[in-house]
Parts: sequence; C-alpha cells; structure tokens
Amino acid sequence: MEPAPPHGYGKIAAITLTRGRAAGVQALSLLLAITILAVLLQVAGIRSFTVGPAEVPLLLVVFAGTIGVVVLHEGVHWLAYALWGLQPRFGTGIVHGMPVLSTTVAGPYGRTAALVALLAPLVLIDGLLLGVSAIVPGLFVWVILPVAMNTGGSAGDLWLAAHLARYGPAVLVADVPDGLLVYCRIDDGRACAPD
Repeated sequence: MEPAPPHGYGKIAAITLTRGRAAGVQALSLLLAITILAVLLQVAGIRSFTVGPAEVPLLLVVFAGTIGVVVLHEGVHWLAYALWGLQPRFGTGIVHGMPVLSTTVAGPYGRTAALVALLAPLVLIDGLLLGVSAIVPGLFVWVILPVAMNTGGSAGDLWLAAHLARYGPAVLVADVPDGLLVYCRIDDGRACAPD
C-alpha cells in the first residue's frame, strides 16, 4: 500500500523498478562489476592466475571480504541516514526476481539526504579500499574483487540517484518496496519540477 503524502504535499512521481527496469538495472550491475574488475586487473598487471590447493585459503579470505563488503554497503547507507538524523532500518526481499538488501527510512525525508545515502557506499567503500591500497600497494590485489562487487552492487543506487537528482531540492521522498515516491509542496510546483 502506498503511503499517504505528507500534509501540504502531493505525489509528483514514482521512481520504481518495473520488471523491465529491473532487468536493465541487473544488466548495469553486471556491466559495472565486469568493467571495474577488468580495469583493476589491468592496473594490477594480472593477465592470468591459477588456483591450486595453496591458494584456496587466500581465495576464501577474498570471498569472505567480498561478502563483508555487501554487509558494509548497507551499513554505510544506514550510517548516512542516521547521521542525517533519520531512523533507518534494514530489509531484504525480491523485487521482480532481483534479490535486494535495503536500508530504508519510515516516512518522508529530504531529497538531499536520499542522494547522500544512495551514493555514500559507492564513494566511501570504493574510495577507502582503493585509497588504502594506494598507500599499501601490496593490498591492491586483495581489494579488486570487493571493489568490483561494491560497484556492481551500487547499480540500483545509481539508477535511483540519477532519476532523483532531476528533481529540485525542495522535494521529499518516501521509500516503497520497489523504489521511491517523490512529493512536492502543493503550492510550490515550480521548485520541484524535474530538469
């Protein structure tokens, strides 16, 4: 059920994942992950690798780190919302066949808070991992897969942010299971119009 608009506001848009859009976001996720993986492997000079019994424990550490980045990604969303003074909550689900982890906020909140929270995991996690590996070059090969997964996992966030950024800063947003609703003050439609 769709939440009621805040007092004095009307719904002007729904930025939601339809079945067709979900397929596009999944394709974008795969494209981002593969592109970043290829670029980072090229930067590291890794053209091929073999996995033998001696490498299995190291591979398990890389995979565990990658899973940890998925959890950290949602934690950064949560932290961004909390620092904005909102009360975030975690969720999981399936949206048009696409498994999703989510961090949402009850009730309407500002567009800027939404944009910051949507982009924070991509900027902070990738920036931190790549920054640390620039300081300690031996760590670079260890962050390649987690960075690629975090970037690919940010596709839905990027898609929502790109659509939400078209609206003026005066809009409010509300989380719904498949995206965001956008609200504008009824008496100030010009301040909310998309670009």
